Amino acid sequence: MMKTNRYERGIVVLIGMAVLVCLAVWTGLIGPLRGGRYVRPMNVPRYFHAAVVRIDGRVLVAGGYDKQYSAVSSCEILDPETGRWTMTGSLHHEATTPVLIRAGREIYCIYIDGPNNWSPSKLEKYDAAVGDWVEYAGDAPSLDAAFVGMEDGSILAICYGDKKDQATTECEIFSPSTGQWSPTGAMVEETAFLSAIQLGSGEILAVGQSWRWSGKSHAPSCCLYNPKTGQWRRTTAKSEVDSDKVRLIELTNGSVASIGSKWTEIYDPVTETWSKARMFPASMGRYKQAVLLRDGRLLVVGDTGGCEIYDPAVDVWSTVGPVPAKLRWSCAVALDDGRVLLSGGEETGGLAGLLKRDENSSRDCLLFHPERGTWDRKLK
Repeated sequence: MMKTNRYERGIVVLIGMAVLVCLAVWTGLIGPLRGGRYVRPMNVPRYFHAAVVRIDGRVLVAGGYDKQYSAVSSCEILDPETGRWTMTGSLHHEATTPVLIRAGREIYCIYIDGPNNWSPSKLEKYDAAVGDWVEYAGDAPSLDAAFVGMEDGSILAICYGDKKDQATTECEIFSPSTGQWSPTGAMVEETAFLSAIQLGSGEILAVGQSWRWSGKSHAPSCCLYNPKTGQWRRTTAKSEVDSDKVRLIELTNGSVASIGSKWTEIYDPVTETWSKARMFPASMGRYKQAVLLRDGRLLVVGDTGGCEIYDPAVDVWSTVGPVPAKLRWSCAVALDDGRVLLSGGEETGGLAGLLKRDENSSRDCLLFHPERGTWDRKLK
């Protein structure tokens, strides 16, 4: 057998080094080589997933779709200090459009166990002590509902569609002590595209569209639920109707911002009135992520790559560094140290957006640094 000469050995070494560099880039290990610590990609590509910050400051993501449009049951946890993702216990079923809910000190996941909105919904609780999920027997309310986790550990489900996809005013309460859903006071009217949030007073604010047909569009609907009495009452409705669910964010002064497809409105719980904020200065796309920053401002990320910050104190929008990739169906959460994590999503621009098979974009994670107004992968 002929001996390998120096030239051939050099070629083999170069090829080996190239492979190692590619692996480092793929796994996120290249970050330290570039002079800093970086957040790693998730272990599983996912979009339409759910994310929530745990009490210990780590981030839990669950379910969603992979690059093949298949629902996944896998879950993983990010340590913001190291930027590393580790797998944790999987849900008992493949989780379509999951919702993670903080109720008291517990985290619950409600998701559709099947390919469409008519499939049964399931409820599971995450046991942080063992890193696994506990499944509750029976079906949860339809995922068309709006879910609100309350401080006493219970969950309110405000339904506008039953298991036969019929409009309904029914609402249910989940009791952690019994593990069962039970009826509570019905909504004032049938309401679609529901979003809800608990106010500082303890009442639940529900915003949506009245199911009653009014001219050529649905009328805005807004109601308040009292957990002590289990009853609903009307409050002042918004001035504009959005084409989809809005995102409700409680501001530092106790008021609530409603981020819609075109409009932003502010609800004052003391006077029970809405006031219009300035419109977005640029197109943000249909799918938006909204996060409250520690200084009281709102960060809004659009699926077009646009990124704006709204200051409710002066009613002003300002443009900040764009998101490096145009992603839809990603998840944004505010970390305990003030940064914002944007995880996963589906690429919407260029060849990757055309093919919709970019596994890297669906695993990728970005961090927003409010003090710099920029996005990158650096931990600090």
